[in-house]
Amino acid sequence: MSYSTERVETGYVASVARFKQSKNMSFRNLVFRRGVAPTDIDFSFDLNGNLFFQGEGKLKGKRMEKGQKSHLENLNKRLTMGGAISYCILFNHTINDTSEIIYVDDCIVESIYTYDLQKKKGEWKKTRKEITVLECIKQIERYCENKLNMKL
Repeated sequence: MSYSTERVETGYVASVARFKQSKNMSFRNLVFRRGVAPTDIDFSFDLNGNLFFQGEGKLKGKRMEKGQKSHLENLNKRLTMGGAISYCILFNHTINDTSEIIYVDDCIVESIYTYDLQKKKGEWKKTRKEITVLECIKQIERYCENKLNMKL
């Protein structure tokens, strides 16, 4: 398996060797009740324990599997119920060559999931205009800092 390291720089990928190895991880024998099995999340991080992001990328035209979608929605709901603000970002990429690196910051957001405590309901909302993952996160961050007065 070869990986292009053209844009892999310090700060993007801490270890190219570990990056390559992560693609070879097997979850054999980790299937539990009702067929529940591990799923991956393409990114997950928090800002000061108050604002959480999870992200999942799919090749354009592909859909998230039911179990993965349910996991992300439940994670988002529980974080919100615990007093945090949480967003799940579904993004698309067009990289068919599996040996190429997908640069998530440049990927296009398809929809964003949030859980509304007052309505007791979560919802995936399609983006109104084309926006990259990086700009989406920056906009949410600005909103939380400026409108909600959060310390991030």
